[in-house]
Amino acid sequence: DGVVNAWNLSSSKCLFQFKGHVSAVTALRFVNDGRQLLSSGRDQVVHVWECSTGRALKTIPVFEFLDDIVTLEGDAVFPGCTAAGRVRGEACFVTAGAKGVLRVWTVGGKCLYSPGQATAVSQEETASGDAEEAT
Repeated sequence: DGVVNAWNLSSSKCLFQFKGHVSAVTALRFVNDGRQLLSSGRDQVVHVWECSTGRALKTIPVFEFLDDIVTLEGDAVFPGCTAAGRVRGEACFVTAGAKGVLRVWTVGGKCLYSPGQATAVSQEETASGDAEEAT
C-alpha cells in the first residue's frame, strides 16, 4: 500500500505512518545516525523522513523503479563523498533500479553521479567536504 509503519517494539504500538509512496516500498535505510529514514519504491522516488516526528523532509525523483538503496558510510568512499559518506554535511546514498543504473545522491536530492555524466563534485570538495559545487 506504499505506507511505512514505525513501531515501538516495547509497547507494540505504531508511532508513525510514513505516507508518500504510491506503490510498493522496496527498500529502507537509516542515515544521519538514525535521525532520518530513506524509503524507495516502484514509484521512482526516494523519500527522506525525519524519524523523531514522522515528517517528510524531501522527495527525490530518481528516474526508475528502485530495487535497493545503499548508504555510503564508513569505508564506502565515492568521489565527491568524504570517508564518512558525506558531501557538505549531507549523507550520500546509491540507488539501483530496474534499468540496472547506479546513481549516487545526497539526501538533499543532488545527483552526484549518473553513468554518462561527469561527477558533479570536485576532488577538492571530496577532501574538504565543504567546497562549492564544481562548474
